Amino acid sequence: MLDSNNSDPKASRIYPTLSIYKVRDSRYWYLRLWDSEKRKYTVKSTRETSKILAREAAIDFAKSVLQSKPLVETQYSFRYFAVKAFKKGDQLVAQRLRHVGTVRPTR
Repeated sequence: MLDSNNSDPKASRIYPTLSIYKVRDSRYWYLRLWDSEKRKYTVKSTRETSKILAREAAIDFAKSVLQSKPLVETQYSFRYFAVKAFKKGDQLVAQRLRHVGTVRPTR
């Protein structure tokens, strides 16, 4: 697709946070990846002249960046809150504020 104002192709979105585009007077495709921690884009050349190969290079780069980061910190994981809820239920049973049958067994 070409923009009506100039002959540059528009950016091609691969994922919501990843896209590739071509810069005027450059034969290479560039990738743009949103970094949520830094709250800005990472821009890098794919060093590919073909859009198909540039797309693959962009996906590989994004995977390598995302796999190097931890998914979720322990204190924000589902397992953390589930264990916390079970412990709270056990405490309520021990204090006789809840019946044993209303709390799911943790063992």
